[in-house]
Amino acid sequence: VWGVAVADDFTGARPLGMGRTFVGVADDGYSLDWNPAGIASFQFLTVTGGFNKFFMGLDNDNIGMGSFSFINQFRDLMGYGISWRTLFSDVYSENQIKLGLAHRFGWKPTTFFGSHPLCVGVAFRMNSVGYNTNNFVSNPDEPTSINDDPVFLDGTSKWGFSMDVGMLWRLSSKFVAGFSASNILQPNLSIQNTEEGKESMQIRFGASYAYDRNLLIASDLRYFK
Repeated sequence: VWGVAVADDFTGARPLGMGRTFVGVADDGYSLDWNPAGIASFQFLTVTGGFNKFFMGLDNDNIGMGSFSFINQFRDLMGYGISWRTLFSDVYSENQIKLGLAHRFGWKPTTFFGSHPLCVGVAFRMNSVGYNTNNFVSNPDEPTSINDDPVFLDGTSKWGFSMDVGMLWRLSSKFVAGFSASNILQPNLSIQNTEEGKESMQIRFGASYAYDRNLLIASDLRYFK
C-alpha cells in the first residue's frame, strides 16, 4: 500500500486557469507551491486559501481538497512563506506543509540585476499519507479483517521530508524565465516501504511573456524522475 503526497500543481485558480504554466510567472500568493523563488519577486503580504469538494453527490465518502498560504517579505533581504495543503476522504488523506525562503538580487535599479532581477528560493516540505481503517469496509470473503491486515502492521500513516528549489529571472520588462525542482529528496511514503512508494521528483522549466497588461503568455516544460 502506498500513496503520493498532494501533487504540486493543483493549487490556485490563476495557475490552474493558465493550464499549470506558472513556473515562469510565480508572482503571487501561490508562488510557494509552483516556484519558491517567486516569493521574493514582489513586496507585499499575501494570504490565500481555497477549498474544493470533489464528486458532489457521491454516496458513502466525502472527498475534498483544501489549501492555505501566507507569504511576506523581510525588508530587501528575503521573502518567506508557509503553505499547507490537504487532500482528504473518509478513508484516506494526504497533507503537505511547506516553509519557503527566497532572495532577490536586484532591488537597486542602478545595478545589472536591477534591470534584470534574479530570484532564487528554497522550500522545505513535510509530506504525509494516512489511512482511516475505522471507515474501511471489510470483505466477508476475506479471512483477515482490515484492522488485522499485515499491511498496517507498522501503522496507518507515514511522513517524509523533502525540498524544492527554484529560480526566477526577469530578463526584460516583458520576458521572465523560471526553473523549479520539486521533491528533490524523493521520500518513500509507502506504508510497507515498497519501492513503488518512492515519490517522483519533478523538474520544470517555464517562461512567460507579458504582451500588455491584459495578455500574459506562458509555457512550461515538465520532467518527472
